Amino acid sequence: MVFSILADYQNEVAQQQAVRRKQLEARMNARREAFKIKRQQIVKTKAKFDASETAQLFLNSTGLPTHSKPSLSVYDIEEQKSKQLTALSKWINHLVGVDYYDTAEVESLMVKTKTEATKYLRDLLASSGKNEAYAQTRSNEDVTAQMAAKERKMVSLQRTATALFLNSSFPSEIDRLVQTGHIAVRTDKKVFSDIGLQTEILQLFLSFHPIWLHLGLQVITGKKLVLTTKRRAISSITRFIQTNIMSDESILSCKKYAIGKSKNIITPEGMVMLHRHFIGKMCHFLIAVELMRSSTLVPQVKCLFLKNSVYKCFNDVYSMLSREILAGSTNIPKVLKKIGFAPDFKQGFFEEYDYTVRENFPSSLADGFTLGKITEVVAAYEIDEVIRMLRNPGGDRLRKLGNLRTVLHMARQGGIDVGDIKPENILLGDVNTVLELLWRMIGFYAESTPAHSRRDIQSAALKIQAAFRGFLVRQKYATQIKEREQKLKNLARNNQTFSIDIPSHDATFIITNHEQAWAATVIQAVIRGFLARKRYVLMLQEHRKRTMEKSIKIRNEASVLIQAVVRGFLARRRYVRIIEEQMLKLKRDRAIIAIQTLARAILATRRYKQMKEQIWNKKNVAAVKIQAALRGFLARQRYSTELANFKRLQWERLIKEQNEAAVVIQAALRGFLARRRYSTELANFKRLQCERLTKEQNEAAVVIQAAVRGYLARLRFTELYNEYRIHMEMRMKEQKLAAVLIQKLVRGYLARRRYAEMLREYEQVQIMRRKQAQNRAAVMIQATVRMFLARRKYTQMISEQMNSNTGYYTKEHERAVITIQTAVRGFLTRCFYSQEISERKMFMVEWRTQQAADPDIDLPIYDRMGSCLEALLDDSFKVRMLAACNIAKFAWLSSRCAEYIAENNGVPVIIDSMNNVNRGICTEDALEQLGSILLVLVQSRSHVVRSEVRKRAEAIVSCVFHHIYAHHKSEKVLNTLGRIVLGLVKLRISPEHFAKVRFHRKKIWEKCSKLPDRDSRRRIISEVVKSLDAYN
Repeated sequence: MVFSILADYQNEVAQQQAVRRKQLEARMNARREAFKIKRQQIVKTKAKFDASETAQLFLNSTGLPTHSKPSLSVYDIEEQKSKQLTALSKWINHLVGVDYYDTAEVESLMVKTKTEATKYLRDLLASSGKNEAYAQTRSNEDVTAQMAAKERKMVSLQRTATALFLNSSFPSEIDRLVQTGHIAVRTDKKVFSDIGLQTEILQLFLSFHPIWLHLGLQVITGKKLVLTTKRRAISSITRFIQTNIMSDESILSCKKYAIGKSKNIITPEGMVMLHRHFIGKMCHFLIAVELMRSSTLVPQVKCLFLKNSVYKCFNDVYSMLSREILAGSTNIPKVLKKIGFAPDFKQGFFEEYDYTVRENFPSSLADGFTLGKITEVVAAYEIDEVIRMLRNPGGDRLRKLGNLRTVLHMARQGGIDVGDIKPENILLGDVNTVLELLWRMIGFYAESTPAHSRRDIQSAALKIQAAFRGFLVRQKYATQIKEREQKLKNLARNNQTFSIDIPSHDATFIITNHEQAWAATVIQAVIRGFLARKRYVLMLQEHRKRTMEKSIKIRNEASVLIQAVVRGFLARRRYVRIIEEQMLKLKRDRAIIAIQTLARAILATRRYKQMKEQIWNKKNVAAVKIQAALRGFLARQRYSTELANFKRLQWERLIKEQNEAAVVIQAALRGFLARRRYSTELANFKRLQCERLTKEQNEAAVVIQAAVRGYLARLRFTELYNEYRIHMEMRMKEQKLAAVLIQKLVRGYLARRRYAEMLREYEQVQIMRRKQAQNRAAVMIQATVRMFLARRKYTQMISEQMNSNTGYYTKEHERAVITIQTAVRGFLTRCFYSQEISERKMFMVEWRTQQAADPDIDLPIYDRMGSCLEALLDDSFKVRMLAACNIAKFAWLSSRCAEYIAENNGVPVIIDSMNNVNRGICTEDALEQLGSILLVLVQSRSHVVRSEVRKRAEAIVSCVFHHIYAHHKSEKVLNTLGRIVLGLVKLRISPEHFAKVRFHRKKIWEKCSKLPDRDSRRRIISEVVKSLDAYN
């Protein structure tokens, strides 16, 4: 009953889904048709781009009326274009924020050769003490409103950066490390006086972007860095660094640390304090710069270092400091990482890209990056949202074209009407196309001002106009009052002898008809303005009321729809819950029966195991004793072998030491004999001076003869030794030539044998391909013949039916049938290809997601190899499978990876991992990957790998044959392991290793010999058996 209800419910749901799907398809088709019609209408009624209208719209968006005046001058078209390009270049630079800080001077210094830059910086450092008024004065030749605004912005940024730096815990931690000596300068360095070292440090500071350098120096010193003209910026920074970073006035003013006034003599304590001051400020500067960059204090500046700088990351800075300044015991990356400062920033192409455009800039927009930045700002995208979608052009035209297409697509999505602008024209640097695109962006930028800001601008404009008009009225009124008072004073001076009675209403001034008319006009204008504003407020209130009623109506309808959907959902959920409870009850009854059955089976199994343990207990005890005796015998035998090796090594070491001692003793004895002989001869010489001349001559002759004979004997010995050495060298050359000849012959023989084997394999493959082609041809012929017979039979049936029903079937019917069949077959083919394409796209998306989620993708290959070898012993089968796959890939791609496996005892790890694999479909893949690793090692030509394989040959042979026997039904496992055995045979390992697996060989051949001849398992096993028989 429950199943029938559930089946009816499923059928009903399927019918509802089918009806809903048809409704959605009909709605989507209607929308497509409407969109096509609307698009055709838009194309027909689309007006051409008008630059003057766009410019006027941009000017009108300011909120104040701008009356255009006719131009009285005549301009050339090219001159107008150049002026537009100049104005647009300034607008673009201001929009993308590249005019915020000028890096031209420092970039020009970086472009110089190392010798020129070093000489320039040395001159600056040497002349820095001659002018001390640089911090107090500032030239007024370049002080403009723009510079004042930049200075105010710099003060605001410095305030924010100082708060960010002081609120962190890094400054106190750095001071503590410097005071305790964990970060120290070498004792043989003098940062405060060594010009060469100061030049290196100054080059390091100037490698940072000027905005970060300027802010960082002000933040860590708490002083204002005053830059004069652009030409003197480097000299100002040099003096500031030399005075506040490499030195300290408070330390130099203390007599304990410095002696003298003009040229200070630094004491050892002062040198330590100055070095602590320098290294502390240096670490503070690095931390402050990284904090400002990571918090995007200046979003327009993405790069930390200059484009032409040799430093691209903090590791380069650490290397320079460790090489030139820091003590050997200071590992600055490790020390800073302990306090939590471990920056991972590395400057690349996108950070170094220069968005600056010049006056003739259409050609500089060809790569799409500057246009992408303009699109981000104009279309209100997030920072770098468009730039992240672009590629590094690298001089490639197709990449530039792709970038421009991406920018135009993002501009259309952002609401910018780019018209029919083609990216090819922008790539070619067409000025008209670039101007049209930029003016369209300017029009959208002016039109897309938010409503509240435009309302604020309009209200501000009205207030300014009202205040200005009031000022004009008051000024005119005050002028008239002064004129009338002056007239009255003149009249009074001219008529002092008599008086005139002036009526009360004319006591102050006389109103003319013109003044009355003007006053009436002013009053009417004010009243009309007041009434217009009042009417506008009423209309706005009425519009808001209608909008509110409409929104309330829409909300009521939406609430009714939501309530209906929710009630239907609750009813369906209640019904499904009832069905699930019934199904759960049925499953619970079945589960009770299953549990009872399982419990009874477990009890019976347990009873059977107890009985079996009692029977096999005695056999196990005997087996344990036999194994203990055998293991003891093997251990003693291994110990005796190792003891003999140890004694042999000890004896060789003793002989070597004795030889070295004998050489030392002989050298000392010969020296002693030579000195004694020299002293004896000297004494004889002095004694012989007192004797007679004849005796002196005789003894001198004897000495001379002895010396000549000794010299001749030594000369003869030297000649004999040289002849012997020449003879031995010739003999070694002959042996080397003989060895080269033997190696040449052996390698030629091995190459010819391998070529013969490859030729046999290629012939077998060709034979198999020919057989497959013949089979396919036979199948095709049979299908064609059967199709022909079926068509002929069908034609006969049609002709018979047509004869019976004359005139019913015509050629038009046949053509209709053929057309329908063609349409149906084309539809099915297109469905098949669309499904295959979607599956491939899904596979590529999953693969890219998996590659991006791999956390070890950026690690060195040796680190990944080490972690993968450790993962082979993991308890998780999935982890072992993934590690085996990675190791097989690495070893196949690089012979160094194979040597790494051999040198780090990876072969036993692979064998243990293979022994831990059980039988199953999933485990066959893991066994194939592990076997692939062993196959790469066996086929490797490296001597290190081959020696390791020969050393572990016994374990490899045993493991391979065990798994061949266990997984003889798996074709891919047998092919991989069989190739391993063939590789071991080619390595010429000991035949005793293969003799120990005779049982497995016999059983494997008994199972595989029953397979057909075309089966790949039979072929590989037969080849293995033949190779082993021939080798034995």
